[in-house]
Amino acid sequence: MWKNRVFLLGAAALALLAIVFTLCRKTVTPLPQPAPASTPAPGPLTGVTICVDPGHGGYDGGARGQASGALEKDVNLAVALCLRQELQDAGAQVILTRDTDTALEEGAQRKRRDLQYRVDAAREARLFLSIHMNEYRTRAESGPQVFYRAGQEDSRLLAGALQAQLIAGLRPARERSA
Repeated sequence: MWKNRVFLLGAAALALLAIVFTLCRKTVTPLPQPAPASTPAPGPLTGVTICVDPGHGGYDGGARGQASGALEKDVNLAVALCLRQELQDAGAQVILTRDTDTALEEGAQRKRRDLQYRVDAAREARLFLSIHMNEYRTRAESGPQVFYRAGQEDSRLLAGALQAQLIAGLRPARERSA
């Protein structure tokens, strides 16, 4: 079991390095959506289903970067689309809670239903990550943060690897933990 976790973490860390490298060379606008793979290629993550949640979306822009003016929802989506491609390239089946700039729910109690949709999507996967780029009044509190399903060691390891790569690539004032 521990060998699988080490292998999974190593494969994820390599994929995340590629993501951060790509993001550091591009703007923070969402990347074009790659064509979905009908069948994941054989790789170290073959048979693993991962739910990736790009936080916020649609009417909910999340935080706005003080220096750049970028909306958190756009940065989260750009990271999630890159991550999806890298994970699929490693053989994983990836579920995105959203792959465009849309709210997951509309109408009355939309925030509560939106969160419930994300919870339900996460239940369909072995691993779960929720990507956020928090911005607070003091820059010392701002930066990327990746959430994972409580009590799920593999999700914690993958969230930690993604968090470390986002910190290395974005160099926020405060290094938050996953």
